[in-house]
Amino acid sequence: MFVLIPAYKPDERMLTLIEELHSKTDLRILVVNDGSGSDFDRIFSAVPDYCTVLTHEVNMGKGRAMKTGFAYILENYPGEGVVIADCDGQHTFSDITRIAGVLEENPHSLVIGCREFTNDIPFRSRFGNKMTILMFRLVSGKKISDTQTGLRGIPSDSLSFMIDIPGDRYEYEMNMLLYAVKQKIDIKEIGIETVYIDNNSSSHFNVLRDSFRIYKVLLKFAFVRIFSFLKFAGSSFISYAVDYIMAIVLDMILSKSISRSASLFISTYSARAVSSVLNYILNKKLVFRNNDSVMTTAFKYFMLAVAVILVGSGILYVLDIKLGMNLAVAKPIVDTALYFVNYFIQKKFIFKNNKE
Repeated sequence: MFVLIPAYKPDERMLTLIEELHSKTDLRILVVNDGSGSDFDRIFSAVPDYCTVLTHEVNMGKGRAMKTGFAYILENYPGEGVVIADCDGQHTFSDITRIAGVLEENPHSLVIGCREFTNDIPFRSRFGNKMTILMFRLVSGKKISDTQTGLRGIPSDSLSFMIDIPGDRYEYEMNMLLYAVKQKIDIKEIGIETVYIDNNSSSHFNVLRDSFRIYKVLLKFAFVRIFSFLKFAGSSFISYAVDYIMAIVLDMILSKSISRSASLFISTYSARAVSSVLNYILNKKLVFRNNDSVMTTAFKYFMLAVAVILVGSGILYVLDIKLGMNLAVAKPIVDTALYFVNYFIQKKFIFKNNKE
């Protein structure tokens, strides 16, 4: 397993960490010099030979430094997991080795070291983390107690995926969590020590610029989710319009030659069959952009359609007949609730391999 240290303008604390990791563990160590400049050549020249150093000629960002490290490991040591640690002493030797141990025991999980934010933590760090934790939960649906932690264990089978995730600077770490949630990668949270040296003065995090990048990522992710739901609404509206118009037209034609009850039955269920097929195609191809086989998804979709009709009818029967609620009031409530349930089930279970 590797310890990957993205380093921008480090000091002797990085050398101390490297020496401790080498003397007390068998972890490989990889440092990426992210364009620190000639003033820091003395630090990087002091890195021992047992440690691999890769160099960006110019500063490209922490995210890009991590991707450079991932690519090197994939090419030269395929199958190795990676623990990412900061170069400024905020991640202790004991916490780094704990994350490595958990990753070794859970080789397919993303392991993140989560700090506890007490009143002793600088206000900007405490407030910023609380805000991003809240926004992350709102847009992803998953609660993570420290979304900005830099101490992470990356499973070997996710390295290629991690390289393809967009972002080159601090926003990359947020994208990593969002894409991991979307791809249903297991995320394990491990409590770690919270270390802020000299009020976190060594941090290269620019509050305005980098916060904007992080929140832009969250807002973009939220917009994608909202747009998906709007597409689902549009698909439903088009299907409903086809259902309504076809039923009316068929009934007008058929009622002239057959009984009223037969005309109503044929026109209603013919229109519903056509609109259901149309809705399935729109949802599969345009809303969720799913590539699974038609046989698998169509069976699930129409089973859901039947279940929704039965459940909706049952609830309306109870509300109208048993409880005396006016049908004009009960039906919109039931239909709206089932609409959201329908969207969730299609997204998570029927078209679960979606690209929206």
